[in-house]
Amino acid sequence: MTDTQNQSRTETVTHVIGAMKKDMENSSFTLNVLAKIAMYSPFHFNRMFQSVTGVTARQFLAALRLDRAKEYLATSDLPITEIGQQVGYNSYGTFSTRFAKLVGLSPQQFRQQVDLCKERMRAYYERKRDHAPLPAVYAGLSGTVAAPENFEGPICIGLFTKPIPMGPPVACTMVFQSGSFWIPPVPDGTYYLLSAAFTWDDPLMEYFLPRNNLRGKAAGAICIKEGQTLGETDIVLRPPRVYDPPIHISLPLLIHQFLNKAEGLEQKGNGT
Repeated sequence: MTDTQNQSRTETVTHVIGAMKKDMENSSFTLNVLAKIAMYSPFHFNRMFQSVTGVTARQFLAALRLDRAKEYLATSDLPITEIGQQVGYNSYGTFSTRFAKLVGLSPQQFRQQVDLCKERMRAYYERKRDHAPLPAVYAGLSGTVAAPENFEGPICIGLFTKPIPMGPPVACTMVFQSGSFWIPPVPDGTYYLLSAAFTWDDPLMEYFLPRNNLRGKAAGAICIKEGQTLGETDIVLRPPRVYDPPIHISLPLLIHQFLNKAEGLEQKGNGT
């Protein structure tokens, strides 16, 4: 495919994403409707959309809706039922259930998250930065993550069952600079390795609504069978693109969970 064709496909997909964002309340957005906006057949449009974004048009639309819901929950006092309607859900139950499944918290719980312990991350970083070798084990998944030069801040790395960060990861880790990472063993299966990074100076809201942060993913799917990893496990972080699927998971929740486990291992190692 030529560069001109690639650019045309990207422009078409970007145009459809713009239509999705503009008319978020439209609960009748179907693949046929979106394909009509793109002026392609549904089959061809969906293949083109997935080749540009890495996910289907339906998955992307669902991601956009929940991303907008997170924004309303974090920045407004609108009732949760009304927020669900604002992003295209006619049923409160459907909205609440889907939100909890893909974000990891109910809408009510997400709204109650008002503080992120950056100082807790900094304290962990200070303890580990001068001596942070990989665990002395052979099981699990290892790889590398590359951030821009002079980057400083937490880099969250998760293993997901889908090529879009929806729902809690199967396993995750956190590092603070370019280099190696290690993720504990997981069951056999096919996974996708995704990462999101933040500078220490990023505002608190960026952690709840990650839109401008660095992100990256390993190329293609990763197959784990009998403890062996097949596939690319190296990640290069980059700025966001307009056609990147939104990041849904509650990163503050994952960070706290990671630190709870890491600090528990530290205490166990110290005999406390």
